[in-house]
Amino acid sequence: IPGIQQALINLQLDRINFIDAENLMELQDNDDEVWEWKKLAYESPNQQYCPPQQHKRYQFNLAIEHDILYTEIEGEYVPVVPFSFLIHLLVTVHVNYQHIGSGQLIARVKPLFYHPQLIQTAKDLTSTCYRCVLNKTKAQHKYPPVNKIQSKYLGEMYEMDLIHMPACQGYHYILT
Repeated sequence: IPGIQQALINLQLDRINFIDAENLMELQDNDDEVWEWKKLAYESPNQQYCPPQQHKRYQFNLAIEHDILYTEIEGEYVPVVPFSFLIHLLVTVHVNYQHIGSGQLIARVKPLFYHPQLIQTAKDLTSTCYRCVLNKTKAQHKYPPVNKIQSKYLGEMYEMDLIHMPACQGYHYILT
């Protein structure tokens, strides 16, 4: 498949700082969830394998080349990684890029690797990072002062509203 050939070249160039092809293959083989997806990719063309419900949505986007599992995202083939590696990867990128937010973290990792929980895990990581929480500026809400006026007797105080409206028969205001 030509797209997978390009993905192999990208794997050698872009992902070299994170993991090489042999270690990625070993990680995929040792992870139960990814192994289920590999089995799905091997057997789904034959239509004999009925995948578990949680894996059905990946049935047609999976491909294997040189025993590495890939999925197609937006026309590009991206290797699938186990959840344990995903966490390591997200933490490494988050720290090395000066504690970037979840949007930038997802944008940097998504073209290189895939896991179904990538987006949620990146959001969880950035929202629970101790350093990020300490450095995040809180939104300053300014509320007008509310002074409650107390009255002791019936009829001691009245409340009215004066509303400016477009002119109608020479009148501009409504008093309620």
